[in-house]
Amino acid sequence: SVMRCCFDMLEITTGAKIAAGVMAVLSILGSIYIAVRSNELYARTWEIVGWLGWFALQLVVSILVFVAVNKQRAPLIMPILVFNILAVIFSAFLFYQCLPVLFNPKVDAGSIAPLMLTLVVVSVLQVWFFTVFWNCYKHLKEIESAGVYGEV
Repeated sequence: SVMRCCFDMLEITTGAKIAAGVMAVLSILGSIYIAVRSNELYARTWEIVGWLGWFALQLVVSILVFVAVNKQRAPLIMPILVFNILAVIFSAFLFYQCLPVLFNPKVDAGSIAPLMLTLVVVSVLQVWFFTVFWNCYKHLKEIESAGVYGEV
């Protein structure tokens, strides 16, 4: 049986490719943003390099999803599963770091609220993507265990 996702509208492999594509595009846009705005962000060099490294890793694990689906190799999905877990943990950590600022009467809450909202949206997306990738992983494992390497 073919697993489905996205409200039963897509095959799980198609959904995984779309989610990976979205992540790849976001990583490219994030890298461009960091590169273009690095002078305005008042970030230290290691922070900029860290963000660029994070986005590069996101791009690589996203590409691996396409390879995994095309070659029907479930283990290649594992890096993006780990990445999604780390992304949610990292977002939660950043959100937690923002809380004291949000409730500080000396700081304009409007300056930190958009970041916090972005972190929540990113976390929800990462959890949703995780479920898509996890189901794709299980689907590819079924294909591998059945010994079927043709198109499903």
